[in-house]
Amino acid sequence: AEIRGKDYIRKIIQIPIQTPIWDAKDIQEIIQKNIVPKLESKHASLIKNNKDLISIAVENNPRELKRFINRIILSKELAEKNQRIDDHELLVYESLSNRWPNTLNLFLLDHKLIDLALEFMSIEDYIKRKNRIQERQKDGNYPERFEKLLSFTPDLWNFIIQTQDILKKIDLKKYSKLTEPLKPEMVSNVVSKNLVITTEEENENLIQNIIRIF
Repeated sequence: AEIRGKDYIRKIIQIPIQTPIWDAKDIQEIIQKNIVPKLESKHASLIKNNKDLISIAVENNPRELKRFINRIILSKELAEKNQRIDDHELLVYESLSNRWPNTLNLFLLDHKLIDLALEFMSIEDYIKRKNRIQERQKDGNYPERFEKLLSFTPDLWNFIIQTQDILKKIDLKKYSKLTEPLKPEMVSNVVSKNLVITTEEENENLIQNIIRIF
């Protein structure tokens, strides 16, 4: 009873290795040096030119980055088969879907919430913005909209500020219909063309797992 779990593990692990903490700069460097060179030019330019935005849309680890970029490529291939799209709008949609799916659902249900968020984004300080939202919540109509804004994280506000021009005009419902669901035959076709960053074994696993779902 006097032995702590940490003491027990220390008996087994003789050489501790401290893993590095990733940040946005690391993610951008991986995109530039490791991912972009492996992509077809039509995908590489989109990823390279938006690496700052992508570094916000993903958690700070390489596996999550790889998964997200694969998702963008698959969605782009699927959407282009159905309708002409704007690559940057697709990227914004997929970023929301990946990092803030609950917020995306709120935006899909209530476009006025986007307009309200854009109204408050000009207040640069996070605390001041939050205080201003609370003031408006007391005085204005639809207090539930302001309550939703109060749940936005600093990263989400940063994303909204960087993508404001796109958020003003994007039809989120259009991209929701164009990219869902990702059909197995489309995934198989995209992976077989080596458009996605995977090994051969991962290719097969990716296809089989998605086929099982459907």
